[in-house]
Amino acid sequence: MSWSKFRVTKIRRRPDLARRASAMCAGLGWVERASWVSPAPSRSSRSPMPPAGQETAIRDAVAWLDCWRVDDHGWPDHATGRELADGATPTRHGRRTAWCYGAPGIARSLLHAARALDDNALAEAARADLVELVELDAQQAAWDTEGPTLCHGYAGVLRCATGVDHDMAEHAAAQLTQSLDCERPFLVTHVEHGNSHDNPGFLTGAAGVALTLSELAELPARSATTPWDAMLLIA
Repeated sequence: MSWSKFRVTKIRRRPDLARRASAMCAGLGWVERASWVSPAPSRSSRSPMPPAGQETAIRDAVAWLDCWRVDDHGWPDHATGRELADGATPTRHGRRTAWCYGAPGIARSLLHAARALDDNALAEAARADLVELVELDAQQAAWDTEGPTLCHGYAGVLRCATGVDHDMAEHAAAQLTQSLDCERPFLVTHVEHGNSHDNPGFLTGAAGVALTLSELAELPARSATTPWDAMLLIA
């Protein structure tokens, strides 16, 4: 059994950790992804009459993201007003392995766009962005993920990779479960620029980690029309 599988199994067999994870759910938050493409079912299961202009808007968003690539599998962390006005693509990289402003979050948004457009080529390109990060890990190149939380931590990477890339999800799950500390008031801490904080919140705190761990541990939950990570636009 791999180390990551051992850690995941250990969580599933620890009802005390599962209960602690459930108790951590203390807040919710909202954030917009760069592509702003909302989750959509496949064309075959959608209404035959989508909103006017929806497909054009999605394609425009995909094209905009593609124009801002720094290289084959990366984007800048932000675009300044001057860069937007000039149309100049920055050469800097943002954080590569994070949901908030890295390849995992953008790739997951592109996968949703591909599903809405029935665009297999776009889906393959988005998956390639995630595979590139797995290869960086295999080459022992450091991931720049920081801490366990959703925003720029391993919980966010795990949610982006789940159901898309097994190896990436396994690595993120192993790192996430290793961060659990029963001595902390919320079991985990949020890490920002090397500093740790006890935070019960959703995006940069224990609530988001708890929701991620709840799915990891396959805890029973009430059925919901919209999954909780739809707020991250990755569901």
